[in-house]
Amino acid sequence: MKIHEFTLILTTEPDEEEADRLYSIFNDRTVATIAGVPQINFHRETASLEEAIGSALVNVKKAGFDVVRVEIAPNEYYRTSSVSAKMTTCVFFLGMGVFMVLCAIGMLFISKHLLTLIG
Repeated sequence: MKIHEFTLILTTEPDEEEADRLYSIFNDRTVATIAGVPQINFHRETASLEEAIGSALVNVKKAGFDVVRVEIAPNEYYRTSSVSAKMTTCVFFLGMGVFMVLCAIGMLFISKHLLTLIG
């Protein structure tokens, strides 16, 4: 089991009584309003990130709140991803970088030859 960190953004800000209800349903979260955005930050221990988010959504709905979106820090995604998925992502972006460099060289070569043909 791993501890997964994520944030649920709520549609409405809980008042004091509602916040107490949230605290009574689950104990692995922090309820806050930051820059006018009501949210619940979770540190949930489960086998997978998907299971952690799913159970948190059920808990928040049970407390009577709706969720606008789920926010996951990039490091949480990479911490829970498999090594092969990380390698695939790295290789993909490396390949895209090489492709872009080759395209730029090709464009310079073509533009140079077009200028000699025109001029």
